[in-house]
Amino acid sequence: MPQKQLVQARIDKTVKEEAAAVLAAVGLTVSGALRRASSRSLAAVALIAPLGVCSPAGDHGTAPATVRDSLGVVIVESTGRDRPLEETPVRFGVLTHPDRTLDFVPWGIAADPIAGFIYVADQSEATVVVFDSLGAYSGDIGRRGEGPGEFLEPAAVDVDDHGVVSVLDARRALVSRWSPSGDFIDQSRLPASYWGPGFAVADGWLALVASTTDNARREQFLLAHREGKSDTVQVVTHELRTLETPCGSATASPILAPTPVWANRGTTVYFAEGLSYRIDAHSSGGPPSSFRRALGPVNVGEEEAQGFLETVPGPYQAMMRQCDMDAREVLGSVGWAAEVSPVVGIAVDLSGRLWVSRRASSVVPSVVDVLAPTGEYVGSFELPAIPIVFVSESRFVAVGLNPFTGGLTAGLYNLGEARGVATPTDSGKQRASRRPFADKRHPGPRDRARVLEPSNDNPAGFREIKDCPKCPVMVILPPGRFTMGAMSPQDAEGDPATRPDWTVLSEQPPTHVEIGYPLAIGKYEVTFSEWDQCTEAGWCDYRPDDLGWGRGNRPAIFISRDDAEHYIEWLRSLTGKAYRLPSEAEWEYAARAGTRTARWWGDALGTGFTVCDGCGSEWDDVSTAPVGSFSPNPWGLHDMLSNANEWVADCWVESHAGARTDGSPRVAESSWWRDGRCLRALQRGSSWGSYPWSVRAAKRIGGHYGPDSRSYSHGFRIVRPAEAHEVERGGGEFD
Repeated sequence: MPQKQLVQARIDKTVKEEAAAVLAAVGLTVSGALRRASSRSLAAVALIAPLGVCSPAGDHGTAPATVRDSLGVVIVESTGRDRPLEETPVRFGVLTHPDRTLDFVPWGIAADPIAGFIYVADQSEATVVVFDSLGAYSGDIGRRGEGPGEFLEPAAVDVDDHGVVSVLDARRALVSRWSPSGDFIDQSRLPASYWGPGFAVADGWLALVASTTDNARREQFLLAHREGKSDTVQVVTHELRTLETPCGSATASPILAPTPVWANRGTTVYFAEGLSYRIDAHSSGGPPSSFRRALGPVNVGEEEAQGFLETVPGPYQAMMRQCDMDAREVLGSVGWAAEVSPVVGIAVDLSGRLWVSRRASSVVPSVVDVLAPTGEYVGSFELPAIPIVFVSESRFVAVGLNPFTGGLTAGLYNLGEARGVATPTDSGKQRASRRPFADKRHPGPRDRARVLEPSNDNPAGFREIKDCPKCPVMVILPPGRFTMGAMSPQDAEGDPATRPDWTVLSEQPPTHVEIGYPLAIGKYEVTFSEWDQCTEAGWCDYRPDDLGWGRGNRPAIFISRDDAEHYIEWLRSLTGKAYRLPSEAEWEYAARAGTRTARWWGDALGTGFTVCDGCGSEWDDVSTAPVGSFSPNPWGLHDMLSNANEWVADCWVESHAGARTDGSPRVAESSWWRDGRCLRALQRGSSWGSYPWSVRAAKRIGGHYGPDSRSYSHGFRIVRPAEAHEVERGGGEFD
């Protein structure tokens, strides 16, 4: 193959496998055989680096000017400076699959606000992953293949008003439809060649972006189709240039070249037009309108364009590595857009308001504006992510870049003081009630806090202490030996339909561990009451959401590992004691409490021993339980096996192979330990919504969560070294 063709083929392959869609979304496009979004795209949100700062304070502006031009277009132009939005978005969780990492793209996420489900196109595994409104994994629809109900490349997903899920398979140019309960309905051919970003469906209506390319330019067409007729909504054109590399040459677009930015509500399409702040609305048979703010283009200098290339994941980074080039050389070859539109993303909430992600003074977005359905500016807020879909009036999904890993995350946000779970209504849109897409029940009433104090009747006779009035109750455990990991077939049991294979391997091999020192460990998980005291003291600056379940003696949730470390620093400042997170060996030593069965009460799950999705309690799959609601284990520790997942000190390692035998945490041994920071943290225990098989002492959770990850299932308990004089009972051997 000639060198030039070889280089072009290499770039085309890189685009297909890694990030064509992100380039399409941010204006970084590479020509070639590609005519669709790629299976490895990193999406428009790859441009979401740690965002710049907006200063929304200032005058509230003037009333918007509304005029109708000579063509009958209604123009609504809002003037004045930014002003704060009355509602404040708070991230309370992220979408994570229990068995693998998801590659998120904005047009690969959709939501059904009636049923409260979120759908994510998982291109790498050729399925669509389903989450509930709180971000809990509910199941998958479809599978890899070329038959009915199968995908080769599920590139985009949408949900219509009836809850029917439409999935665009870009590789086969097919749209398949699925019932709200995940059953395949039918499939049909696309009416045009799909390029991306995105597609949308409504009754008898479909919109998507197609593209044509020649040697000189690329044109992208935002098209709307109804009853066999195609309507061109928008055309975006940019010139192609020759990209010279040490490996050869190819055609490419200037860095940050324009691309369609659009969203829809029903059959009305909203799209960014031109380089200024302008959003036009197109509706078949409806009056055209244009919403504007007095904000011009954002200037892009060479330094910013270079920084964009160096930090944003995409095929150019792979090409630069392969061909030994730097960003300055790429810019010198293809150039960059000297001006870019401030508008980066558009979403429409359930009341018809437009959420416009925009750049303030940098090439990355840093601000979200909210416009009324009629186009008037309402207010702004800072957000390190682009809103994509709304799960309810007050809850939305936004996609952003994880600054620690460079990967993309899909976060769940609540507005203001909104609480609760989106549930089905009586609007006639009924949903199936079976798993894996079963609706969550309403949470129970709030619980009154009770005083948690040391007890004199510990089951094992171990001493219980409290280092200060605000400190958690601790139980002093003696030194001892035990076997860490699944020790028997009963301990490794689990429903094959719900238990991933990696979880079985992660608990092997059984490892003998000796805890050669006395240890003080929290009798309960750290509670909201205890956390809120840290907030009231001015040390903790974050108030986690309780989802309306109640605070008090419920375990504190939405706690990241970084948050837990911050709380621990506060306890150290109060007492001078060396509080810390337990190692996973210390945690399992405490959870087993001298037993060798899968659970401290035996191998069988039984009924009423803890909370999970099938444990036989009033809180099952509904909410956390107040700590201490169930009997303690033989050493007097409550909720060790479930209620909230608990952070430990270890960094994620795939199995116990090579585990330390002295009880200390594994940190540097992990492939996720980088530059003094653990990028994938480890948790132990299960939570109120976990499957029954996971409620075991051997259960490990890891490889999915960064140190800043917060979720409705994330909590923790604490430990500290115990002095010999604090131990009132000798140790034991539990092998």
